[in-house]
Amino acid sequence: MSTIKSSDEHLTLNADGSSKDIKFQANGVEKASISSAGAFTSTTIDATKLTGTIPNFTSTGIDDNATSTAITIASDEKVGIGVTNPTQLLQIKQTGRYTDIGLETTNHKYVVGVDNDTSEWYVYDNDNAAFRMKITSDGRGLSEFTAKAWVNFRGSSTVAINDSHNVSSISDNGTGNYTLNLSNNLGNDHGVMSGYSIMDGLVYGDSSNVSSAGSFRMRTVVGYSNSMMDADEVHCIVFGD
Repeated sequence: MSTIKSSDEHLTLNADGSSKDIKFQANGVEKASISSAGAFTSTTIDATKLTGTIPNFTSTGIDDNATSTAITIASDEKVGIGVTNPTQLLQIKQTGRYTDIGLETTNHKYVVGVDNDTSEWYVYDNDNAAFRMKITSDGRGLSEFTAKAWVNFRGSSTVAINDSHNVSSISDNGTGNYTLNLSNNLGNDHGVMSGYSIMDGLVYGDSSNVSSAGSFRMRTVVGYSNSMMDADEVHCIVFGD
């Protein structure tokens, strides 16, 4: 038998039937119920009326079990992780040196992030514990497949750089002889340089001076006679670690 009791402090609804469920109806239509195990179900819940933390609440993908705000979804649909007022569509902030996200396939794991100490962006190969690419704060790309430096310079009259990347200066060592000096050195002395000059010229290494991690010495010669010349324009590119 089901009963309803009231006191100064409580209203008690007691269901003693076979199902022992307490049902709430409107015009004969069930709107909500409380099972004998205490589970509450409802056709609709007005979330604007809910306050505080709902104990043991779970949903697909997001659980209300954090001790502090973990994810913020703003009214303009911007999402912040570690950020309470996101200004981008997705904004992530972590404490410590690295802020990164993981990308994983069936066979590989990669991490893309930023080094907060050096302001470098990176792609990290988790499987082989190796950085595959970095982008430095001054815009240089560091990898096995990106040029470490390049330069377009005037080799005749007063030597001058027309345009360059990671080249600090060009030294004039005499007729048709130059040294390319890097702003940021390579990781070792085993880098390679390739170049050419206009005016039917060729660019060779200089056997009298071995290149180092920070400089490359070269000669420009006339293609048909192999004689040294000051080229009007020389183009060089450098690869290495």
